[in-house]
Amino acid sequence: MWQRSLLPGNANHSDNDGFTPLMFAAQTPCLECVKLLLAKKPNLKKKNVFDDTALSIATKNGATEIVALLKKAGAK
Repeated sequence: MWQRSLLPGNANHSDNDGFTPLMFAAQTPCLECVKLLLAKKPNLKKKNVFDDTALSIATKNGATEIVALLKKAGAK
């Protein structure tokens, strides 16, 4: 799914639970995936139905490199 977000206008697309491609990528160890998605300027404040952002998901999963990358991109 995240690959489709690389197309114009899809960076903030979400599924029925509000998960964006960046949120899915934040659950994986794929730093390059997160970098590609951040290049599309997604909404870093967007939350899913569980009130999670990509940053909170990465934090919960202990993905320290992704957390640092998201914070550098402006996630709070």
